Order: sequence, then structure tokens, then C-alpha cells
Amino acid sequence: MRANSLALPKVVCAALRTKGRRRGISGLETRRQCHQQLSSVSRIQNLEFVIDRCRCRGARALCALVVVAPLLGGPSAARAGDSVWQYSTIAALTAGGYNGDLTAGELKTHGDFGLGTFNALNGEMIVLGGQIWQVPASGRPALVADTVRVPFAAVMRFEPHPKIAVPAGLDLTALSALLDTRIGDLGLIQVVRIDGRFPQLKARSVKPQTPPYQPLSEVLARDQVVFDLVNVHGTLVGFRFPACFSGVNAPGWHFHFLAADRRSGGHVLDLVTGPSRAMLVDGF
Repeated sequence: MRANSLALPKVVCAALRTKGRRRGISGLETRRQCHQQLSSVSRIQNLEFVIDRCRCRGARALCALVVVAPLLGGPSAARAGDSVWQYSTIAALTAGGYNGDLTAGELKTHGDFGLGTFNALNGEMIVLGGQIWQVPASGRPALVADTVRVPFAAVMRFEPHPKIAVPAGLDLTALSALLDTRIGDLGLIQVVRIDGRFPQLKARSVKPQTPPYQPLSEVLARDQVVFDLVNVHGTLVGFRFPACFSGVNAPGWHFHFLAADRRSGGHVLDLVTGPSRAMLVDGF
């Protein structure tokens, strides 16, 4: 897949309204161009994205700045608190693109908070406090070496934000709905950190895969491992992408969990909240 990514020319959707006016291009046409560029690369692996102040308008992306570039000679790291850095796309991952060239050490230079997975789909990734944790099929988190490779990840440089009280007794759907009510613009990318106690939390990981790789839907049906956690304290790492980023990342809220004692974690399937506090980064 690296050959494909290196052959792809650098794609830039930058300051569309400003540049569009400067070039005499209509706002509608510049939005179309941006959406077409995002869609055209969504199945290509080994790409870096810096996503900064992008919003959805209907089914299209209106981007103040989106940079998509090959891994070599790609964009700089995400800036603190105001952009998301992503490697590869969810469309490439779900199609079976489970091997990447990015190392965990390189990933840490782009952000200290995020989520993803590892080559061969070997477990769930939680990036928290600048450390990268792997939750394999055993369910026991472990810190990864800088040389471990990654096929997909999204990270940012997290800065403390005012805390929002999260009521007890919410399931995952209700928690997502609550967070949506605190968002100023649902057309923007959102990031949240939630710390607290969870009376119930259902998480998953996946057994490592061997080539030829099958699509993610088939892997999950066959090799998903579910953990039913009870009365766990820990941290949720959450990203919310608008619907117009479908193919680039998964629309809606996506949460990974890491227990405070570092003995459990994974991709969150459902939960019940206890006393918790959320720090919401509202809008990229």
C-alpha cells in the first residue's frame, strides 16, 4: 500500500471560502472540490491527515483546512488543542488494510490523546497522557514499544478544559446524546475525555489476523472478544466525526476505555455511567 500512497499527489483543501473568492470560484464549487478530494483518498492507506476547523454543511465538508499527504514528506504534527492528526482512513481499515508503516514512536510525536489499532488488527489502542496502550484479545492492557507499527490512528494534543458533570445511570446512547447537547456545532469534529466510575462497561478487542486479511465486518463476527467489566474506574477517550467524514473516519461518537489500574480496557460497546466528569474539546 505504500507504493499507492507515494504515487498520490498531495491533496490540499485549504481556506476554501477565502481562496475560492480570491480565485473567483463559488463557495458551492469549493465545497464540492473538498468533498471529492476527501472521498477520493478514503480507501488509501499510509496517509497522514491534519484536520483543522472542518465543518459539515448537509452531506458535504466545508473545510477551513484539511491536508492529506503521503507519509513521507507529510504535514507537521497536530497543534495543541486545535487540530486532529490522523493516519490512514476508516474505509481502508474496514476493507482489510491492517498493516501500516507508521510506528508508535512516530505517532507520539503527533499527539498525546487518541485511539486506533495495531498492525494485524492486534488489539485496541488508547493514547493517554502521551503513552500508547494496547488492549489485546486477553483484555490486559500493555504499553507498546516505539517500534510497534500502526495501520490506523487519530490523535490530538489534549489540553485541560472545564469539566462537565456526567449524571449516573446513562447508557452509551444517552451519554452520546448528552455530549451532543453540549456541542456548539454538530458539523465539527469533537473530542472528549471522561474520567469516572462505570458500574457496567462492555468492551471488546480482536484476535490478531493473518493474511490474506478479511474485511473488518467478517473479522468482528468471528474473532471479536467481549469483556463485561463491573465497577471499573478509568478514562474514556472519545472522538466524534460528522457524517460527511464517512470513509475518512467513523461518523458519530467512538470511545475507547482504559481502566485506572491499567488492568482492563478496549473499544466500548456499551456502558452505564457512575459519577463522572467530562472535558469536551468543542469543535475542529
